Amino acid sequence: MPEHARWSIGSRAGLTIGVEHDAGYPSAQVFAPADAAVASFEPMTAPTDALRAGAGLPLATPAAPWTAAFSVEVCQPEGATCSPGQRGQG
Repeated sequence: MPEHARWSIGSRAGLTIGVEHDAGYPSAQVFAPADAAVASFEPMTAPTDALRAGAGLPLATPAAPWTAAFSVEVCQPEGATCSPGQRGQG
């Protein structure tokens, strides 16, 4: 997934919530159970099953720290402006 990839979902009330992968999150998971009106976006620093497979794992050392960042945005219905929400860092 390229940096600055963006995921978003809209609600019946017209709100849109988006997650942008600013840096260091090459993967994501989306959880949206069929029996509930919820969804979850999970930016991931490595592909699914990377710990077992050993591929695609970013490594940090005291001499070479590693950081990642994502942002969350909430947009109001019908053309209102979007407001930045929380920014996460790992």
